[in-house]
Amino acid sequence: MVLLTGAKTDQGIAVQVETGNLVEDIIGTGKVIPKQRYTLTSRTSGYVVSIEQEDDGSVQQGDLIAILENNELLKKKSETEEKIQELLDDDIQESDTFQADLLHKVYLLADIRLKIESLSTQLKTSSLLLPENSPDRRDDQLAMNRLTIERDYIENAIDLVRRKQANLQEHRKRQISNTRRDLAEINAQIERLNITSEENGLLRFKEKLYVGEFISSHQHIADVIVNRHYLGVVEIIYEKIRHINVADLCDVSIGGDEFTLPVQSISEVAESGFSKLTFDLSEVSSSQMHAGLPTKVTCKGRTKLGITYLNLKNHPELYNRSYQVIREDGSELVLKKLWDQYYQVLSDVEKNEVVSIVMDKE
Repeated sequence: MVLLTGAKTDQGIAVQVETGNLVEDIIGTGKVIPKQRYTLTSRTSGYVVSIEQEDDGSVQQGDLIAILENNELLKKKSETEEKIQELLDDDIQESDTFQADLLHKVYLLADIRLKIESLSTQLKTSSLLLPENSPDRRDDQLAMNRLTIERDYIENAIDLVRRKQANLQEHRKRQISNTRRDLAEINAQIERLNITSEENGLLRFKEKLYVGEFISSHQHIADVIVNRHYLGVVEIIYEKIRHINVADLCDVSIGGDEFTLPVQSISEVAESGFSKLTFDLSEVSSSQMHAGLPTKVTCKGRTKLGITYLNLKNHPELYNRSYQVIREDGSELVLKKLWDQYYQVLSDVEKNEVVSIVMDKE
C-alpha cells in the first residue's frame, strides 16, 4: 500500500517510516561583528550642524566626524564671561574705594602725629617754666590726651580698613577663580561638541545622521573598525549545540551570500540557556559584509547512523498532544524520542512502512 506522507486517513495522519542516517540541522541567527572596534559616542548633547565624514570612509585619529551646537551652552558661556568681567570691575572699584578711604585716614594720622609731636615739645618746655598746676599746663595735657585718643582711633580704623579690604579681596578672588573654573568646564563641553575619532580605522555610522538632528549625551554615534576583519557570532540553545565541535563545518549566510566555514570557538553564555558559535570571517569576501548584519548559520549536528525513525517535524498539530502510532495490522508502534519531533522506532517494521498517527480526543 502506498500513501503520500502526511495524508489524512480515516484512522489519522499517514506518515512513512524512514531508515538511514538521521542528521539534525541546527539553525541559528546572529550577527557580524568587527574583531576590533572603537565605539564613538557623543560627549555632550546638541543639534547636528555639520557632518564631516562619509559612512564606510577611512578616518584617522583626531579626524572631525560631526559638529554639534548647543545654544544653552553658548548662552551659559556668554553669561559666565559677563559675570567674570563684572567681578573684575567690582574688584577694581572696591579697591579704589578702599585706597581712597585708607589714604584719607593715613593723612589724618600723619597730621595728628605731627600735632602730638609739637604738643609734646610744648609740654616739656612748660614743665620747666610753669608751675605744675598752672591752667596752661593743664590745658596742654588735656589736648595731648585728646590727640592720643584720636590717634589710637584712627590707627584702629586704618587696621580695620586694611583687614576688611584683605577679606573682601580674598572673597572676590575665590569668586573669580570659581567662575573661571565654571567657564573652563563650559568651554570643555563646547569643545566636546566636536565629535572626533580616537582611532584610525573604517567609520560605520550606527544610524544615518541628519543636520538638525538632536544628539543626546553619550549617544552611540558610530563605530570605528580598527581591525577590518570580522567575526560571525551566533547563539544556539545548549541542547542543540551539544554535538557540534570546534572545526566542524557549518553553512554561513551573510546577507544572501553563502559560505562553508569551520567553527572557530564555542562558549556558553551564563544563565541564558544559549551557547555562542563564533566563525572567523577574515577570509570571506562579501559585498554585503557589514557590522551588525544578521548572519544565518546552519550546522549539521547530532547524527544517528543507520537507524529507523519517524519524522513528525512537519506536523505541528501534534506538538504537545497525546497520540498513538498505529501500524497497518492495528498494533501500536513503539518509539523513543530523539530530538525535536524525531523518534527512533524500537519495534520491528518494514522499510518505508506507512503508519497512522491517531490523536487522543481532548
